Amino acid sequence: MAYRHYQQLIAEVDEKVRQWLSELPARVDLVEKPIPEARNPRKAPWRNEPIGLREELYRAFGVDLTQVPGVNSLTAQMLLTEIGPDLSAFPNVAAFASWLRLCPDKRVSGGKVLSSRTGPTTNRAALALRMAAQSLKQE
Repeated sequence: MAYRHYQQLIAEVDEKVRQWLSELPARVDLVEKPIPEARNPRKAPWRNEPIGLREELYRAFGVDLTQVPGVNSLTAQMLLTEIGPDLSAFPNVAAFASWLRLCPDKRVSGGKVLSSRTGPTTNRAALALRMAAQSLKQE
């Protein structure tokens, strides 16, 4: 009984997400420029992946982020919810990577590298990209 109730709640949330995604402005027309073939087609979608998510993300971003190795539609959805579809706030790729705290912070004294670790962050987009990179290590 509880399982069916939670499945119904999940379906309601998926419908709200689908509605929210459809309200985003389209950056690409799916009729003129259809979504490219999936890089690694799966026989079945991920267990918790809403149906049609990849197409909606392609329409919102204007590019298919799932073509990037390690990035699936759930990772792309995390990037959309954390950053948004418009990345024009970042002047270049280096500024974006720095904001995510993915760039090493090299500390040098007297010509000697003391530390080159990345800074701590609670940014969920950075966490999603780090997990995507870790998934490539498994392949």
